[in-house]
Amino acid sequence: MFAYGSGLAASMFRLTASRDIPKNPELFARLSRRIKLSPEEYTRRMQEREKNYSRKNYQTVDSLAEMLPGSVYLDRVDDKWRRFYTRGKTNPKI
Repeated sequence: MFAYGSGLAASMFRLTASRDIPKNPELFARLSRRIKLSPEEYTRRMQEREKNYSRKNYQTVDSLAEMLPGSVYLDRVDDKWRRFYTRGKTNPKI
């Protein structure tokens, strides 16, 4: 399983599943809602991130529509290479 990181940083980890997973019925529903990209589109997006990786005075231009509510994302990098993150809107639980 591969987990995306901020910029070019990422994490690799191993996931072991057992038959006891259905304790959280939302798990499989969330996995089925993942966005599926063609290899070409994935490559294009990664090349765009590589191009912007070490830029200063950078404002994120990616669409936020694909992000889950409450996701944290890189908003901008200022002229001193300080990174500013923003949390997307969350769906209130009632």
